[in-house]
Amino acid sequence: MKKILLLLILSMFCGCGESQCNDFHKIVLKQQSNIIIDRNYNTEKSSFALGTLKLKGRNLETNKSEYFHPDTRGWQPFAQYISIGDTVIKKKGEAIMYIYKKDTIVSISYENFCDKTKYDQNQVLKIMVRDSIK
Repeated sequence: MKKILLLLILSMFCGCGESQCNDFHKIVLKQQSNIIIDRNYNTEKSSFALGTLKLKGRNLETNKSEYFHPDTRGWQPFAQYISIGDTVIKKKGEAIMYIYKKDTIVSISYENFCDKTKYDQNQVLKIMVRDSIK
């Protein structure tokens, strides 16, 4: 499953030139989220044509309802890992999104995405069981 997901992600970006890659990375760095998920529109049956990630939740700092709906398609393939009650944290200036679940932490990283000498496609998605985190 992981390999298929990674192949899908890579195929989305195969045609990208260096400037497109840098534009994508800049957009990812500007995005931010700090919410407990109330609704994941991507996993609903009516979400057939959603091309980007769309989440609704309660902000951890303000306790107000807000959306996380980034303009890029890079996060959408990972919607399947986000459930109601999970906490999604994406800090501005970082190319990593964390999904905190009851028993695991899922991280999705686009760090060094445009530097093909440093970027490791096998490290985009990491799933860590909380008991094994030290």
